Amino acid sequence: MQIGLKARLRLISLFPIFILIGVASYYVYDSYIGYDSAIKLQSKLEENKKLNELIGDISRERGMTVMYMGNSSEATAESLKSQRAIVDKRVNAYIQHLKSTQSLHNHSGEGICFACKSIKSLEANYSTIKEVRPLVDNQNVEFQEIFYDIYGNAQKL
Repeated sequence: MQIGLKARLRLISLFPIFILIGVASYYVYDSYIGYDSAIKLQSKLEENKKLNELIGDISRERGMTVMYMGNSSEATAESLKSQRAIVDKRVNAYIQHLKSTQSLHNHSGEGICFACKSIKSLEANYSTIKEVRPLVDNQNVEFQEIFYDIYGNAQKL
Protein backbone atom coordinates (compact mmCIF):
# COMPACT_ATOMS: atom_id res chain seq x y z
CA MET A 1 0.00 0.00 0.00
CA GLN A 2 1.53 3.22 -1.13
CA ILE A 3 0.85 6.70 0.14
CA GLY A 4 0.39 9.36 -2.48
CA LEU A 5 2.56 12.43 -2.82
CA LYS A 6 -0.17 14.77 -1.51
CA ALA A 7 -0.73 12.57 1.53
CA ARG A 8 3.02 12.48 2.26
CA LEU A 9 3.29 16.26 2.01
CA ARG A 10 0.26 16.71 4.25
CA LEU A 11 1.74 14.28 6.82
CA ILE A 12 5.13 16.01 6.72
CA SER A 13 3.55 19.45 7.17
CA LEU A 14 1.30 18.34 10.07
CA PHE A 15 4.05 16.57 12.01
CA PRO A 16 5.73 19.81 13.31
CA ILE A 17 2.30 21.19 14.24
CA PHE A 18 1.57 18.09 16.34
CA ILE A 19 4.97 18.42 18.01
CA LEU A 20 4.30 22.09 18.83
CA ILE A 21 0.86 21.24 20.22
CA GLY A 22 2.40 18.51 22.39
CA VAL A 23 5.16 20.78 23.75
CA ALA A 24 2.71 23.62 24.37
CA SER A 25 0.36 21.24 26.19
CA TYR A 26 3.21 20.09 28.43
CA TYR A 27 4.07 23.68 29.37
CA VAL A 28 0.43 24.57 30.00
CA TYR A 29 0.07 21.54 32.28
CA ASP A 30 3.33 22.34 34.09
CA SER A 31 2.19 25.95 34.60
CA TYR A 32 -1.13 24.76 35.99
CA ILE A 33 0.64 22.49 38.48
CA GLY A 34 2.80 25.42 39.60
CA TYR A 35 -0.23 27.70 39.90
CA ASP A 36 -2.11 25.10 41.94
CA SER A 37 0.88 24.67 44.25
CA ALA A 38 1.12 28.44 44.71
CA ILE A 39 -2.57 28.65 45.66
CA LYS A 40 -2.16 25.83 48.20
CA LEU A 41 0.94 27.49 49.65
CA GLN A 42 -0.81 30.83 49.95
CA SER A 43 -3.75 29.18 51.73
CA LYS A 44 -1.41 27.34 54.09
CA LEU A 45 0.48 30.55 54.88
CA GLU A 46 -2.77 32.32 55.68
CA GLU A 47 -3.83 29.41 57.89
CA ASN A 48 -0.50 29.53 59.73
CA LYS A 49 -0.85 33.29 60.27
CA LYS A 50 -4.32 32.86 61.75
CA LEU A 51 -3.18 29.92 63.87
CA ASN A 52 -0.21 31.89 65.19
CA GLU A 53 -2.52 34.75 66.21
CA LEU A 54 -4.92 32.28 67.84
CA ILE A 55 -2.19 30.55 69.85
CA GLY A 56 -0.82 33.91 70.97
CA ASP A 57 -4.25 35.02 72.16
CA ILE A 58 -4.88 31.71 73.95
CA SER A 59 -1.52 32.17 75.62
CA ARG A 60 -2.54 35.66 76.77
CA GLU A 61 -5.81 34.31 78.13
CA ARG A 62 -3.87 31.59 79.93
CA GLY A 63 -1.63 34.18 81.59
CA MET A 64 -4.53 36.45 82.50
CA THR A 65 -6.45 33.50 83.93
CA VAL A 66 -3.53 32.63 86.16
CA MET A 67 -3.20 36.27 87.20
CA TYR A 68 -6.91 36.38 88.00
CA MET A 69 -6.65 33.21 90.06
CA GLY A 70 -3.77 34.75 92.03
CA ASN A 71 -5.25 38.24 92.38
CA SER A 72 -8.95 38.46 91.61
CA SER A 73 -9.26 42.22 91.26
CA GLU A 74 -11.90 43.97 89.18
CA ALA A 75 -9.33 45.26 86.68
CA THR A 76 -7.94 41.77 86.13
CA ALA A 77 -11.46 40.40 85.68
CA GLU A 78 -12.29 43.03 83.04
CA SER A 79 -9.04 42.41 81.21
CA LEU A 80 -9.68 38.66 81.28
CA LYS A 81 -13.20 39.11 79.91
CA SER A 82 -11.96 41.24 77.02
CA GLN A 83 -9.21 38.71 76.25
CA ARG A 84 -11.80 35.92 76.27
CA ALA A 85 -13.84 37.85 73.71
CA ILE A 86 -10.75 38.19 71.52
CA VAL A 87 -10.06 34.45 71.78
CA ASP A 88 -13.68 33.68 70.90
CA LYS A 89 -13.42 35.82 67.75
CA ARG A 90 -10.09 34.29 66.75
CA VAL A 91 -11.34 30.73 67.22
CA ASN A 92 -14.45 31.40 65.16
CA ALA A 93 -12.42 33.14 62.43
CA TYR A 94 -9.89 30.30 62.29
CA ILE A 95 -12.55 27.59 62.12
CA GLN A 96 -14.43 29.54 59.45
CA HIS A 97 -11.23 29.96 57.45
CA LEU A 98 -10.47 26.23 57.64
CA LYS A 99 -13.99 25.26 56.63
CA SER A 100 -14.22 27.72 53.75
CA THR A 101 -10.79 27.20 52.18
CA GLN A 102 -11.10 24.13 49.99
CA SER A 103 -7.43 24.06 49.03
CA LEU A 104 -6.57 23.09 52.63
CA HIS A 105 -8.78 20.00 52.49
CA ASN A 106 -7.60 16.73 51.02
CA HIS A 107 -10.50 14.31 50.95
CA SER A 108 -9.11 12.14 48.20
CA GLY A 109 -7.23 9.12 49.40
CA GLU A 110 -7.11 7.28 52.66
CA GLY A 111 -7.14 8.73 56.13
CA ILE A 112 -8.67 11.86 57.53
CA CYS A 113 -8.10 15.31 56.12
CA PHE A 114 -5.64 17.36 58.23
CA ALA A 115 -7.85 20.44 58.07
CA CYS A 116 -10.86 18.46 59.31
CA LYS A 117 -8.70 16.92 62.04
CA SER A 118 -7.56 20.41 63.11
CA ILE A 119 -11.15 21.63 63.22
CA LYS A 120 -12.23 18.73 65.45
CA SER A 121 -9.24 19.15 67.76
CA LEU A 122 -9.74 22.91 68.07
CA GLU A 123 -13.46 22.57 68.72
CA ALA A 124 -12.81 19.97 71.45
CA ASN A 125 -10.17 22.11 73.19
CA TYR A 126 -12.22 25.27 72.82
CA SER A 127 -15.30 23.64 74.35
CA THR A 128 -13.14 22.55 77.30
CA ILE A 129 -11.91 26.12 77.74
CA LYS A 130 -15.47 27.45 77.59
CA GLU A 131 -16.59 24.92 80.21
CA VAL A 132 -13.82 25.87 82.62
CA ARG A 133 -14.24 29.66 82.34
CA PRO A 134 -17.13 29.85 84.85
CA LEU A 135 -15.12 27.71 87.26
CA VAL A 136 -12.25 30.19 86.99
CA ASP A 137 -14.63 33.10 87.62
CA ASN A 138 -15.86 31.38 90.79
CA GLN A 139 -12.35 30.27 91.83
CA ASN A 140 -13.47 26.61 91.89
CA VAL A 141 -10.59 25.09 89.95
CA GLU A 142 -6.97 24.20 90.65
CA PHE A 143 -4.01 26.05 89.15
CA GLN A 144 -2.38 22.86 87.82
CA GLU A 145 -5.54 21.82 86.00
CA ILE A 146 -6.01 25.21 84.38
CA PHE A 147 -2.43 26.01 83.48
CA TYR A 148 -1.16 22.61 82.36
CA ASP A 149 -4.16 20.47 81.48
CA ILE A 150 -6.68 22.85 79.93
CA TYR A 151 -4.62 25.64 78.37
CA GLY A 152 -1.49 23.53 77.87
CA ASN A 153 -3.42 20.99 75.78
CA ALA A 154 -5.22 23.74 73.88
CA GLN A 155 -1.95 25.34 72.83
CA LYS A 156 -0.58 22.06 71.47
CA LEU A 157 -3.40 21.84 68.89
